Amino acid sequence: MLSYQKNTAIKTIDRDFATRNQSLSGIAYPANFLYQSKGNPGDGNVYNASMPGCRPPYTTPRDATSCGEKTWLFMDLTPEVEQLTANGKVSKQFGDHMLTAQYLGARNISTTRIGPTPMQSIATLTAGVNKYFPTVLPDGNPVTPGAKAVLNLRSDPLGPRTTKSTSDTHRLALNLEGLLGGWDYRTGAAYSSNKTTINYQSGYVNGDKIEQALLNDQINPFGDSPAGAWESLELKGDGWISKYETALADFKASKELFALPAGNLAAAFGGELRHEKLDSQIQDLAQYAVGSGIADSKSTKGSRNISALYLEADVPVIKGLDVQLAARYDKYSDFGKAFNPKVAFKYQPAAQILFRGSASRGFRAPSLFDVFQPDAKTYTNGNNLDDPVRCPDGKPANGGDKTDCGTTFFAQQGGNRNLEPERASSLTFGVVIEPIKEITASVDFWWTTINKVIGVLDNDLIFNDPVKYANRFVRVDPNNPYSKLDYVATPTENLGNLSAAGLDTSFSWRLPKSKLGNFVINLDGTYTSKFVQQVEAGGVYYSRLSQWNKGLPPVVRWKHTLGLNWSMGNWSALLAQNYVSGYTDYKATNNVKPYSNWNLSSTYQWQKKLSVTAGVKNLFDQEPPFSNQNKFFQKGFDPILADPVGRAYFLKASYKL
Repeated sequence: MLSYQKNTAIKTIDRDFATRNQSLSGIAYPANFLYQSKGNPGDGNVYNASMPGCRPPYTTPRDATSCGEKTWLFMDLTPEVEQLTANGKVSKQFGDHMLTAQYLGARNISTTRIGPTPMQSIATLTAGVNKYFPTVLPDGNPVTPGAKAVLNLRSDPLGPRTTKSTSDTHRLALNLEGLLGGWDYRTGAAYSSNKTTINYQSGYVNGDKIEQALLNDQINPFGDSPAGAWESLELKGDGWISKYETALADFKASKELFALPAGNLAAAFGGELRHEKLDSQIQDLAQYAVGSGIADSKSTKGSRNISALYLEADVPVIKGLDVQLAARYDKYSDFGKAFNPKVAFKYQPAAQILFRGSASRGFRAPSLFDVFQPDAKTYTNGNNLDDPVRCPDGKPANGGDKTDCGTTFFAQQGGNRNLEPERASSLTFGVVIEPIKEITASVDFWWTTINKVIGVLDNDLIFNDPVKYANRFVRVDPNNPYSKLDYVATPTENLGNLSAAGLDTSFSWRLPKSKLGNFVINLDGTYTSKFVQQVEAGGVYYSRLSQWNKGLPPVVRWKHTLGLNWSMGNWSALLAQNYVSGYTDYKATNNVKPYSNWNLSSTYQWQKKLSVTAGVKNLFDQEPPFSNQNKFFQKGFDPILADPVGRAYFLKASYKL
């Protein structure tokens, strides 16, 4: 079967709500520059030669002497995505045994556009040496001969940075299943690979050339440059190629062993062997790609072997009461051993009611990507951070200047070979009722805890407590505590523990059949009553329930999907609502309103082979509610809980050979 899908990009400026709550960047085109003149007028100020008008619409006055860049004018809100998938399956019956071979292949191409390349302190020009150096400062003061201008410049003439990510996935599996010695068995082997290539399409600047081009007056940072000057500095090509491979073999066998007074006792056992390998290769070209985040990154690779055994038993205790017992043993070559039991039950005292519950332990080893992800630099969230050493309380000190205040800094993220596994425990208890055959309803209460949650410490916590997190601030000169801030370290790490509780509920009403067709109403919802998390081992628990807290995103108290299903003959249709409740925003002065949208679709099925579906997503074109969060490049709304696309029409078809 073949499937193809393409989604065109949506620009940030195409959605008014996404242009709200945006911040101006102090790295701009034409360049802002730090003026250094040894105590002469203007010394220590940040200027822009295009003041007071700046360069509308892309830049606008940021303060009395400098300009701020509207980077969102260049950005995609959602990327352009192409997806092609192919899968095939062949089977052969041999008596009581069936051999199956299956292949799945997929290519996903995502093209993303972000702001022009930011180049902070990229070069220092000298008055009287560099011809583009202004002769008069924007405030009217004359430029002192020999004065310096430290440039904060963007590559607007090259347009947005455009990156194409191509991900190729292949999976081949062979399975043999059947009956052997009274046991139902299934065994097989599979190999899968995913190769992702990050390609710089346009807008990236060659860091090996840009500084000299500025110092040699090849590039005018304050206005138009000679034809082709910027284009000669553009860098294109592959920057990062990563490949993840998995090979596995597994087996499972099950059988009803013997009869008990309440029924037959069934058991199953199985095992798995798996090898995983990650190879992340930073290409030579990447070291020159300013603004890519991986110019200083190094290639990494890693692998692991995993083996597992498990047992399961379904024990009928008394009439209507079944107990399920299970245990799993895992052994990781890099993270040791884990034993995780589970016990569950189902009790149905009458046809109209059923009780169920479970208790279990879980284990999640860090992924190879968690461990071996190459270090990469990205910008901190928000544009209003101060270097706590060079700009305490928002005022330059200790050799600092205005470029150390109210700005963004680099944050270095990457894998961590000192990570520990997450370990979890959970409890559930629920009831299912069916008072009449047309109605089914259920409620399941759940409690879960996760120890040593894997994540990334939010940069706000680091800047809000620079004494506690002093070791996170890495300076350009490690021997000089007052030198420029190079980056803050935010690697993948174990943040602490998490505890949550709530309930899942469902309701289904199958209306009586009629000449108009069959109708079913479904409701599936989750109510969260508790969600607290630490940001460090042994630290304070912070609630994320219906609020942002310590940089941790909110968990909504209530969310549901409501659906009206209809079918008649070869036709079917679905009207569905997705709803999430509101919460206290990142800045608590705002409450994010509840959000819901409705989707409508209809499907025609022909001879169980051809299926055609047409529909409308976000039927009423509902905009996301306003949010003042600044943790994502999409601003003005919450991109995790809300869909920025708006009303969208779709048509898809599939044909089974």
